[in-house]
Amino acid sequence: MAGKPRIAFILPGHMRSWRFLSSDLGLKVLEKLSHFVFYNVGTVQLASIMRQRGHDVRLIFDSGTNVTPDKVDEEIICISVTTAGAPRGYEIAQAFRDRKVIIGGPHASALPLEAAPYADHVVRGEGEHILPKIVDGEITDHIVNAGLLPELDGLPYLDFSLLPFKPKNFPIITSRGCPFDCTFCAVTKMFGRKVRTRSPESIVAEVKHYARQYGDIERLDLISPNFTIQSKHCIQVLEMLLAEGIRPTLEVRTSTHICKDTKIPELLAKFPKISMLVGAETFEQESLQYYNKKRADHEFPVFMRRMNDYGFKVVASFIWGNRFDTPDSMSRLIDGIYEVNPSHFNVGLLTPFPGTDFYNEVKKDIFVDDWSYFDTLHVTHFHPTMDPFTMQKTWMRAQKKMWSLWNIGRRYREIFSPPVNKLLLWAFTRLAERDFDDFLEMLKGLDRHDPPGAPGLPGRDKAGTNEKQSLLL
Repeated sequence: MAGKPRIAFILPGHMRSWRFLSSDLGLKVLEKLSHFVFYNVGTVQLASIMRQRGHDVRLIFDSGTNVTPDKVDEEIICISVTTAGAPRGYEIAQAFRDRKVIIGGPHASALPLEAAPYADHVVRGEGEHILPKIVDGEITDHIVNAGLLPELDGLPYLDFSLLPFKPKNFPIITSRGCPFDCTFCAVTKMFGRKVRTRSPESIVAEVKHYARQYGDIERLDLISPNFTIQSKHCIQVLEMLLAEGIRPTLEVRTSTHICKDTKIPELLAKFPKISMLVGAETFEQESLQYYNKKRADHEFPVFMRRMNDYGFKVVASFIWGNRFDTPDSMSRLIDGIYEVNPSHFNVGLLTPFPGTDFYNEVKKDIFVDDWSYFDTLHVTHFHPTMDPFTMQKTWMRAQKKMWSLWNIGRRYREIFSPPVNKLLLWAFTRLAERDFDDFLEMLKGLDRHDPPGAPGLPGRDKAGTNEKQSLLL
């Protein structure tokens, strides 16, 4: 590999309220805590591409102490930046300004001018076809508009030897793009609304490659914003896996539309276990319309009954904090969740991520200019009827109820096992409470009519009105 620059791909830590889980020990605990795999598949994809091109490549999980110029000696530094990880990502980039620094990821794609001072190149969009040209010097632009890959079959297989652990859950990219356009979601801004699928043949070939390299695959994550939305493609992939005798536990992302198609659930039922990730968001019709969700309020309970009939495990995500929400609506949301009884669920705060319609709607109401708070766990903008303290307190009370030791033991038996892991999870939530209590104290007395800024919090001018930040090229 002599003659080609060495490349470090860095994944910045950004768990503001779960700081322990970003440490070296925390990363090891995450491996044991659940079936989920905590790494950025896109970054592994890029690192795999550059290794295949003959570069010496290293993938580094930032623990706060292991990413410094004396410990990272590669000539090129590539950093993937999410919104919550942006401050740490920029801090890392600044420390390596004597090297070539390339920044990409969803946050940099939405706010390239913000990322530009920290990097030699900022890549917007899908970088698989662009990164080699930047590294080779064919592209010298400061901000590179990569756009979208026209087809996905040419993507190389992931090189899992880059990871510090063997994945328990093998990820396979099956498609990109989402036909829906939810107001809070940045997926369509990053990957477009047109669904681009890989051929079933290439998907199955990749699975067989991993099986040859790592042995039997027990769990397979079919990565797509919505694997089942393209019914014909979904059926072809499932039928081909079954025909090849490949029957691992499957993890898929779906939506309530699957209830309109009996063939897909019947095919999924032929696999040992199915874990479905679904964005339920809310049970209230006016909130569904506000989010631009194309479904009626009764559809998710129907979906849950049918998926439970098949024995599928449903991991449901919900959002609270839109203009129609109140403390009472949080109580209704929790009651509704317990009634439909998903295998696992989470309730996040509605957060204005750059690039989304919701961000454009409320950016002048944002009072925090530290992106690390934009993690769906902290209130970051003023609500029309609730003050920030009330919003955060309402959410925290709900979290304390949902993540009580009783509920963890009773509801999360499939996701978090054995019992010792449930105790660890409960302990982590108690540790995180201290960070939330500090934040809650900062919010006391904060009002939209106050002058910019609040005790202990950054001023809202920068996050809400800075044209350099809000400009979307």
